[in-house]
Amino acid sequence: MKLVSALVLGLGTFATAENEPDKQTKHGRTLETSPKFATAKLALNVDKWMQQNDPIANTIYSPVSLYNILASVYFGTGENSETRKELQKKFNFKKSFSPANYSKKLGEMTKNDALDTFNSYIFHKNNVLPEYAAELASLNFKDKPLETFAGQEEMINGIIEKDTDDMIKNMFAPGSFDSQTSLVLLNTILFKGIWDEKFGKFDPDHTEKKKIWIMGTEKNSPGPFKAQFMRSKKRKMKIYEMNRTLHISMRFEGEVWMTIVMPKTNSEKKAHEINFNEVKWESFSRKEATLVLPKFEIESDLDLVEFMKSQNSSRLFSSETADLDRMFGKNSGNYVGKFKQKASIKVHEEGAEAAAATFVGFTMKSMAPTPRTYEIKRPFKFFIHSLKPVEEIKLAKGRGDQIGEKQNGALFFSGVVNCPMNNCG
Repeated sequence: MKLVSALVLGLGTFATAENEPDKQTKHGRTLETSPKFATAKLALNVDKWMQQNDPIANTIYSPVSLYNILASVYFGTGENSETRKELQKKFNFKKSFSPANYSKKLGEMTKNDALDTFNSYIFHKNNVLPEYAAELASLNFKDKPLETFAGQEEMINGIIEKDTDDMIKNMFAPGSFDSQTSLVLLNTILFKGIWDEKFGKFDPDHTEKKKIWIMGTEKNSPGPFKAQFMRSKKRKMKIYEMNRTLHISMRFEGEVWMTIVMPKTNSEKKAHEINFNEVKWESFSRKEATLVLPKFEIESDLDLVEFMKSQNSSRLFSSETADLDRMFGKNSGNYVGKFKQKASIKVHEEGAEAAAATFVGFTMKSMAPTPRTYEIKRPFKFFIHSLKPVEEIKLAKGRGDQIGEKQNGALFFSGVVNCPMNNCG
């Protein structure tokens, strides 16, 4: 499995949902404004927005890449500006959120050895204030000064292609940047996941095209449609079912998991409504069963300017209201002109490849029971994520840390599979 994402934010020069109340703990922290929680909440809003735009599209994106760039822009806004207040309100940034504490949290979220790439870049025309540049350096942004952005599309595309193992190409067409472009923030993330075969194998000889895919949770949902289904017998997985919704977690080599959540017939929730923050990790139990899972490949190209406007957060996109005072100084006229993410995922018998650029007993003399089979044959949401080590949770419980004892891994990639072969129209 290979996953890739490239996310970019471009700023130009003008040439002429409310948060719920924070739940404070005795350790002075709140769950709702922690980067992991805020990243997953951001992901849920992205899912709902994409479903409104195209209800049957397959989707893939990187929440951690998106949050990283958005946080970097947040640090560039004026400390008491209306733009910063808007971002606090809409995207769960707390007032005390700073590059120093975020640097530590970012390191915790992305230190996983299974991530082949997590790179951040700042391209600029030597017009960024030194303090802001130093803050981005503390977040491991690579500094790339340019005399002009005009004609630099090929160079930036080359960096994205290299970081994402050629899974994301030609993110920027010629003419995407011009002399008015003043800064570009870029994050790339690449994950090459190999299924941990200690827990089971998908034998390519058992992969077959079957006409069993159903497009929804209603009894009269369209289908069946054909899809390529992989089969893994006697697979060891973590599973739980609740409210007509099936949750299955499978492990890759390293400390990364793919969790699949499939609403079943008559479920109250649709796939795009599943919230990573509400998954009850303590309810999973280890089971050995047969898993039937569709192969799929997805590419997404998201215009995140439109997403943020849909969340009633639009101040960044006007020269009159962007307030990027900590980035460029007061009254610079700079604003966000582009904010996009391109992502790709391939799930097959060997594992998963994903990338993103932001511009988961016998009883004697009796017959062995027939192992249960779980068929993933309706629209589902997938999460590729880490999980907090058990020892870390035990230590947090011991010191009475209510936030630390909660299982809330980092969400690297997320998406929805509505139709594995794009043949359900």
